[in-house]
Amino acid sequence: YQDLSYKLNFPMKKGNLSLFGFGGKSHISFDFPEDDPTNTMNWTGVSNDGSKSLFSGLNYTRFLGKSTRLVTSIAYSTRRPNANEDYFTDDVFVENRIGYEDIETKYIVSTKLISKLNPKNIITAGTRIERANVSSENYYNYVENDTIRRDSYNIFEADELYILNSYVDYKHKFSDQFSVNAGAHYQHFFYNNTYNIEPRASLKYEINNKSKIALAYGLHSQLQPLFFYFLKGDNDIVELNDQLDFTKSHQIVLGYDHLFSKNFRLKAEVYYQHLTDLPISDNFKYESI
Repeated sequence: YQDLSYKLNFPMKKGNLSLFGFGGKSHISFDFPEDDPTNTMNWTGVSNDGSKSLFSGLNYTRFLGKSTRLVTSIAYSTRRPNANEDYFTDDVFVENRIGYEDIETKYIVSTKLISKLNPKNIITAGTRIERANVSSENYYNYVENDTIRRDSYNIFEADELYILNSYVDYKHKFSDQFSVNAGAHYQHFFYNNTYNIEPRASLKYEINNKSKIALAYGLHSQLQPLFFYFLKGDNDIVELNDQLDFTKSHQIVLGYDHLFSKNFRLKAEVYYQHLTDLPISDNFKYESI
């Protein structure tokens, strides 16, 4: 595997401009030797799995005053997972049992406003819009008349899949020891018009200058991988999964933090998660051996 990440900052009079991103690729191969007892055809083979990914963006922070700033970002990302299995006889290609390549690209625009209304109140609000394009190809390579040919199946391509995320968060300090965060997050997938509103809240209480306790609850939802919404039939796209909803997760965290000394701190958490609306498949049966 190889990867590279970068970030460049350009300070400005009333803000900051930064360029950031990362890219990487990975590859792993598994050999099937000829003397493998499970190999009944006396072929040698290799299974290849790989992936390529790229993410890059611009981030601009604008200070609107001493206590307010606006953060705007634009970004581009792509990922290309792939896999195949090739088989050989005497180092001559025989066939490719299965192969696939998926491509997902996203264009992202986001903005966030952070304002400290006064020493006791801070409000944060933001919106992110994503446009995604996905495509997938499953294929089978074989030799015919000394020529490598390819049969493709389960091909689909979907453009202009829009995803909206908006949120607002309010923090209030009742005192130097006790503070509350409360807010809501909204997600909308326009392809099938599914959406979810997620309330979130947390409490923090400082027992003394060395100990504090916190309690937080949040409803979190996750969009399914975009490829799951599409399924290729014999010759046409059959959208069997087009009404998939978000997977939802209720999460509760109780935490305790204690500072024993300048160089020694203890943090402990109790975490509970309850998942709902999980997608499953009824097309496969699994049996224990």
